[in-house]
Amino acid sequence: MNLFAKHTPIFCVLLSSVMISACSEDEAAAIIDEIVPPETAEVSVNFAAQVNGADFACGDTYTGIGTGGDDYKVTDFRMYVHDAHIKDPLTSEKHAIELTQDGVWQRDDVALLDFEDGCDTGTPETNNVLAGTVTVPVTVDLDDAEICFTVGVPEDKNHLDVSAVESPLNDSSMYWAWKIGYKYIRIDGMGDPTGTATPFVLHLGAQGCPDPMTKTEAPATPCTEPNTFEVCVANFDVVNDVIAVDPARVFEGNDMKVNSVGTKAGCMSFVDDDDCEEIMPRLGLDYDYGRSLTGVKSIYDAGQRLVTKQ
Repeated sequence: MNLFAKHTPIFCVLLSSVMISACSEDEAAAIIDEIVPPETAEVSVNFAAQVNGADFACGDTYTGIGTGGDDYKVTDFRMYVHDAHIKDPLTSEKHAIELTQDGVWQRDDVALLDFEDGCDTGTPETNNVLAGTVTVPVTVDLDDAEICFTVGVPEDKNHLDVSAVESPLNDSSMYWAWKIGYKYIRIDGMGDPTGTATPFVLHLGAQGCPDPMTKTEAPATPCTEPNTFEVCVANFDVVNDVIAVDPARVFEGNDMKVNSVGTKAGCMSFVDDDDCEEIMPRLGLDYDYGRSLTGVKSIYDAGQRLVTKQ
């Protein structure tokens, strides 16, 4: 939906006026909004789960993963996102996508993207869409927009009682404990499934969370390492384009046949886990908080690799 094109004659007159008076961008945007009011549009942001560029199917095995180019069998693939918005190219203002409150996948500003269909720990139902409405000024072209969202659960919702809260935050398989909170990302799999059969997972969540008074209370202060990260995708058509989520790009620095001695399978964002050294920076996150005595800081510093425009 190109709102700019719809109002091009009016916008051109306004632009001439702005250029003559040398207004700031914020002032120009305010003038435009007065003459051409913002419009509300329905949006459905589509996601596609992939593994090394191939479409994901729960239980399938994918080739060429990690430093050894190994096979990797994937049995779970889910993640939470929140704070979805369109960024205004003129003012950098955030225009929130008001999520449809469907009572299943979306509540408030949190959504669960569920790409698996119950082949192991998940459920038969799937969801690969963020659906809602957004109100934007004429300066924002939804055919060529910058869409942003944060992977994870916001702090004020991260330590809820999973047995008493409503969907999509009521899934105990996406939850650790009151202290840590939710698993923002859950990707389960096995490296070299017909050989070493090494369990290798990615479970991302908060760390540095203070101990609560009891095991059924939220921490009194925020976790020092929230481990959420923002993703922005530019030049995005909110109707026709697709956002790809591919963990193979995150695993490219790991040997999928090997798990660090004495640690959980793969990377669960815990401290003292050398398998997280290459994974966390590829999520745009720092692992300085967790480095073990044997850990070596990754030289990778190019930002998150999990999410791209398809």
